[in-house]
Amino acid sequence: MRAHLVMPHGRSMGPTSARYLIRIDGHLGATLLSAFPALAWERQGPDTVLTGVLDQPGLYGVLAEIEALGLDLLEVRRLTPEADHRNLVMPSHRPVGKPQEVLIGTRRTTEAAMTGRVTILAGAGGELARATAGKLAAAGCTVIGIDRDEDGLKRLPDGVAYRVADPTDPVTAKNVVERIAAEVGPPDVLVNTVGTYHLGAAMDATPEDLRLMVDVNVGTALWLTQAVTPYMRDRGSGAIVHVAARPGLQPTAGMAAYGVSKAALVHLTRVLDLELRPLGIRVNAVAPRLIDTAKTRPYLPADLLAHAASPEAVADIIAYLVSDAATLVSGAVVPAYGA
Repeated sequence: MRAHLVMPHGRSMGPTSARYLIRIDGHLGATLLSAFPALAWERQGPDTVLTGVLDQPGLYGVLAEIEALGLDLLEVRRLTPEADHRNLVMPSHRPVGKPQEVLIGTRRTTEAAMTGRVTILAGAGGELARATAGKLAAAGCTVIGIDRDEDGLKRLPDGVAYRVADPTDPVTAKNVVERIAAEVGPPDVLVNTVGTYHLGAAMDATPEDLRLMVDVNVGTALWLTQAVTPYMRDRGSGAIVHVAARPGLQPTAGMAAYGVSKAALVHLTRVLDLELRPLGIRVNAVAPRLIDTAKTRPYLPADLLAHAASPEAVADIIAYLVSDAATLVSGAVVPAYGA
C-alpha cells in the first residue's frame, strides 16, 4: 500500500516524542537504510521494520523521506506497551509485538468520530455496498445509497435511506448529489462500489465491450467525484473510496477490457489524490481479487471460492479508509486478495 501524507489539521499526534514502529514493504539495502540514520532496523519476513524515538517533526520527516524514495509504507505505530488495544484489528498475517497507537495500517472503532457524516454510497444495490452500509451506519454515518436497481436498494439495512438514480450518467450523478446535499446535507464521504465485469481476450474485445467497461468502471468514479468535490472543498475535508480490482494492478489474461478499465480507475484514483489532497480531500481505492457474493458464487470453482474475500471483509477496509484512523492515508490502492 502506497500511503501519501496528509497532515491532520488541528489534531495532536500525542506526546512530543515517542517510540515508533514503521513497517516498509520489501528488504531495504544499505543505501536506502542510510536515509534513516536515527532508526534501528530489522527484517521481518518480506518487510523491513524501522524503530526509534522521534518527535512529531522527525516522524513526518521520516514519512516524507519514505514517500520521496518511492517506498511502500505498510504501517506506522506509536509503541506504548501499556496501551489498551481491545479495539484494534491487526492489519495482516504479520502482526508485530504489542504496541499501540496506530497511525497507519489498522482499523479501530470510530463510532463517535463518524457520527452524522453524510455518506453517499453508490452501487448500493450490491452485496458489497450493503455490507458497507451496515458498517458505516453502525459507526454513526448518515448513509444514503444510490443505484438504478430499486429492488437491490430495498435490501439495504434498516434505517439506510436511498435514491434511485443511474450514476454512470454524468448529469444524473450531479443531480442526485445535489438533491442529497439539499435534503440531507453536504456529503462528507463518497464510497463508490459501482462496477461491471466482462470476460474476454484482447483479440476478441469489441468497441462496445471497452466502452461499457470504461463508462461504468471509470466514468462513474469521475462523475461522482466531480459532483461531491465542491461540497468537500468548501468544508476543507472529505473522504472518497473507489472499488478497483486486482486485474487493474496486475495484468490478467482473458479479461482485457475489464482489466484496462480497472487499471484506468487505479490511475484516476492517484490523479484525484494529487489534485484533491491539497483541498483536504482524501482519495483511496480498495482492490479485491474476488468477492464471494450470490452473483459470483455459482461461477467460481471451489479452489477460487476458498480464497474469495467476503463482502464484510472488504467493507472493513472501506470503513477504515473513510475513518479518521486513516487521516494520513491518501492515494493508496489497498489490495484485498485474501489468503
